[in-house]
Amino acid sequence: MYEFPGYTCISINDVAAHGIPGELVIQDGDVVNVDVSAVKDGYYADTGRTVIAGTPKSATHERLVEVSLTSLEAGLSKVKAGVKVNQIGKAIYADARKNGFTVIRNLAGHGLGRTLHGEPETISNYYSREENDILKEGQVIAVETFISTKDEIVYQSEEDGWSLFTPNNSLVSQFEHTVVVTKDGYEVLTGSFR
Repeated sequence: MYEFPGYTCISINDVAAHGIPGELVIQDGDVVNVDVSAVKDGYYADTGRTVIAGTPKSATHERLVEVSLTSLEAGLSKVKAGVKVNQIGKAIYADARKNGFTVIRNLAGHGLGRTLHGEPETISNYYSREENDILKEGQVIAVETFISTKDEIVYQSEEDGWSLFTPNNSLVSQFEHTVVVTKDGYEVLTGSFR
C-alpha cells in the first residue's frame, strides 16, 4: 500500500523513523527503534519500541529511551472518551521537557482502522490548538512518542526517500501503542513494554 521497501522500519540513532533494513550493521551502544504495522481481517495495528544494543554509550542514552516510554505512558493517561486529542500531546511534551528532552514536532501518532492512517490524522507530541477533535468510545488510535536529545524536526533522506533523520545528529527514541478508546480510558492492543 505504501510501497515501503522493507517489512519493518528499523531506525538507528539519529534516524527517527522509516529506517530501511539493509546492510548497515548495528553497533554496540546504538539506539535502535523497530516500528511494525500489521493488518488482520482488514484492520490495522501499529507498534514500535526503542532499545539500546548492548552497552549504552552514556546515561543520557539510557535516559532518553526511558523518558520516551514514560512520555508515552503520560500521553496514554489522557486517553478516554470525551477528551480532546491535543491533551495527549500536551502530556507527552510536558513529560519530555521536565526530563530534559524535547519532541520531534513533524512526526505524530494517528488514527487507525481499515487504513493505517485514519482519523484523527495527527496526534502530535506537543499541544496543538488545531487537534481539538474529541476522542470517541470505540475509536482506535496509535499514540507514539518521538523524543529527542535536542532537535525538534526531522528531514527526509534524499538518498532513499524514506528515512527521516535529525539535522544535528540528535538521537531519537520512539514508543508506540495501538489502543481502543473506552468510556473510562483505553485498552492496549499491542502488548506491553514493561
